[in-house]
Amino acid sequence: LSITPEEKSYALNDTVTINISTPENGVFIGFKEGLGNTETNISLRVKKDLTIVGVFAKYIDSANEFLKIGRDANYPDDGYYIQTSDIDMSESNDPTVDLFYGVYDGNFHAFRNIKYNDPGRFNGLFSKLIGAKICNLGIINVKKNIHSQKFGFLGGEVNASEVRNCYVISDVENSQGGLCYEFLGSKMIRCEFRGTIYDVSTFGGLANFVSGSSFEECSVEIYGSP
Repeated sequence: LSITPEEKSYALNDTVTINISTPENGVFIGFKEGLGNTETNISLRVKKDLTIVGVFAKYIDSANEFLKIGRDANYPDDGYYIQTSDIDMSESNDPTVDLFYGVYDGNFHAFRNIKYNDPGRFNGLFSKLIGAKICNLGIINVKKNIHSQKFGFLGGEVNASEVRNCYVISDVENSQGGLCYEFLGSKMIRCEFRGTIYDVSTFGGLANFVSGSSFEECSVEIYGSP
């Protein structure tokens, strides 16, 4: 994201013209401080001390791009991401983003055919979500080849985060926590789980361990017997 002019001091009532240019693989979202304008050329009058911070979202259209989050300097773990298509994860040996603080908008697309093999950490699409927002995302057909007790389809440990308009459609094998394993000080809104249960001693549905969290308009539909 490029914003001109560069940072400098302006006097009250000065007029500042801002021009925004973005790379091809992304979109300008707006200004962090609530200016409420997504145009790429605007003018504003300085009325108080103001720090202008542009918010740019990267597009995610493949498993390779998704798994760069937190691993590649161009894909920061506190970034803003928008998924542009359904993504097949069947060829990914390590299909987990370890730590995420940002915003991930699935844009009403889904991850499909995910396989988990690492028992040594919180497992899920995101291992840990801290102060994050995940929305409009589906997860379909997950295979867990491990007996990890720290598993949630969407997130292993979710702390001070919001999960909105997300769903999971998958069979359940071994013990696991539903959409999330630990759900701490967080909000879940209009989310659902649907699936068949096989050989399961514990299953959380929406979450396995909950503390200080809220759920609104969420549902669980289970086929088979635990």
